[in-house]
Amino acid sequence: MEHITLEEYKQLQQKVNSKYKAKKTIIDGIKFDSQKEGGYYQQLKLMEKQGLIKDIRLQVKFELQPKYKKNGKTIRAINYIADFMYCQGRQDNNSRYKTDIKPKYIN
Repeated sequence: MEHITLEEYKQLQQKVNSKYKAKKTIIDGIKFDSQKEGGYYQQLKLMEKQGLIKDIRLQVKFELQPKYKKNGKTIRAINYIADFMYCQGRQDNNSRYKTDIKPKYIN
């Protein structure tokens, strides 16, 4: 097993964090992974203020497959975390939307 120094680890972590060149941003005291994600949050808040949507939630976790045991070994659960979730529609007919913000890829 190869070992690395703390400084090497920090440099590797910095490369991973900037993989998509996203700049973290803070809005309303909430830290977002990118300015794009923060901007989308601001759009949702404006739509909520206008009464178009409600119940905005951030980083909502969904279990797609629970953990289980196979041949005496525990297989971990598979989860999906949506960046945003909100309701849209009339009181008696709400639709729940899940949204992920992805980077723009440059070829």
